[in-house]
Amino acid sequence: MSGATGCPPSRSPVPMKRILCLYLPHWPLQRLLVARPELESQAVVLHARDPRRGESVVTCCWRAWARGIRPGMSLAEAGALTRRTGASSTSGHGEPVVPQSSRGRRSSRQVGVGFQLHDPQADRRALEGLAQRCESFSPLVGLDHPQRAEGLWLDITGVTQRWGGELELAWQLAEMVHQQGYQGQLALADTLGAAWGLVRYGLGPDPSHEPPRPPGSFTASSQQNEGIRPTPQRIPPGKTRQA
Repeated sequence: MSGATGCPPSRSPVPMKRILCLYLPHWPLQRLLVARPELESQAVVLHARDPRRGESVVTCCWRAWARGIRPGMSLAEAGALTRRTGASSTSGHGEPVVPQSSRGRRSSRQVGVGFQLHDPQADRRALEGLAQRCESFSPLVGLDHPQRAEGLWLDITGVTQRWGGELELAWQLAEMVHQQGYQGQLALADTLGAAWGLVRYGLGPDPSHEPPRPPGSFTASSQQNEGIRPTPQRIPPGKTRQA
């Protein structure tokens, strides 16, 4: 009597988990400048009250950075640096505050300094809105931190084929984010922790410790198994891509 051979049923291979992280350095500043483009000509300084240090600088644009202002600095010290440069400044309400020493002899080359109160709720709402736009790239999108989010993560497992591969998906995502007026960094890895670490610390110096760069470029890298592929490269949205 012949018996059936016990061959196990064939199974489709399980796709390897792939997570893409989008990091938007100096997010509060990026969000504010997109919402209020008239501030782009000023040296913008965002500040908030710290429980231990009082009013402190949260972040600032490159113009304020060039004046010596840094995140974590007290607002009083930032104001003193502004007075030293002789630049006029404005409060969060847009009212001009002109130092006594510069009244009547302000140079045409001077740029006003705009002190703006940080609005974490507005930051989160804008990031949640960006997350909704990213749902066209992945069915699973989340913020990278429950309170102080400066980026998003996307589970792109099994969805890259429709985009022509991981790098092409990254191109398209960078293009969409760039069209919203933002710039940042992208990284892919097999786990959320690896992608998060790679996008913040694996592409060079931490951008949060450097002056914000002008919008228009993205840095991207991909990590799989024990290697990084390809070498971290800058993706310039809006430029023609080579096949």
